[in-house]
Amino acid sequence: MKYVAFLDILGFKDLVLNNEHGRLIALYEIVFADTVDVALANGKIIIKKEENKLLYTPDRSKILVNSIIVSDSVILWTDDCSVKSLIDILISTKYLLNHSFVMGFPLRGAMSKGEFSAFTRNNMSCKNNSINTYLGRALVEAYQLESQQNWSGFIIEEKDLVPEEVVDFNLLQCLINNNLICNYPIPFKEKMEGNYFSINWLDSNIFKKNTNDLKGCFEQYEKSSDNDKAQEIIRNTLDFINEFSEK
Repeated sequence: MKYVAFLDILGFKDLVLNNEHGRLIALYEIVFADTVDVALANGKIIIKKEENKLLYTPDRSKILVNSIIVSDSVILWTDDCSVKSLIDILISTKYLLNHSFVMGFPLRGAMSKGEFSAFTRNNMSCKNNSINTYLGRALVEAYQLESQQNWSGFIIEEKDLVPEEVVDFNLLQCLINNNLICNYPIPFKEKMEGNYFSINWLDSNIFKKNTNDLKGCFEQYEKSSDNDKAQEIIRNTLDFINEFSEK
């Protein structure tokens, strides 16, 4: 049993179709992949001086969870379902949502708890023949839940916030008090049964900027928001930001 988070980049089709392939590679390698690494390292970086320049790289020794980027999706998973693993993936996802939004890659995601496996098979006799497999009920459930939302945000059903080990304190209230999760009316595309929490990903003064600046995060890198569907996603996201950015 593991915790699995599945996240998608919003506006990915526009990102691909409206940028030359060379620029797209640069955006992924230099901007998005580094943003993911820094986020998963909880913002910790290593600074090196090279000639007259200061260079920074993510401190990968601080990364708490496993991860893979596949096209427009990011998958995170833990090694087990302990309390520590739950907190690790919540913290990592919180940083990832925050950093990616600021860098112009709004994400939408969900987490589930259950069976999940990841493995790789390499065929050394064939060029570029590597089979990377990620499968399990937890991944499917996280993917399905992600697709039901109508904003840039991240949700978890209450049943998936219960670790395998017994705790002698109110874990949900502790997660809320530490600004990891929050109660919020999730903007679903259709009505959903169940009790859901959102990750509170707004730990930054950047979200106190004016509305136009925040809207720009959805339009960066030639992404389009000139349609009703995108405008509704933006409105729902800004409502959440306005609710929690002052807290």
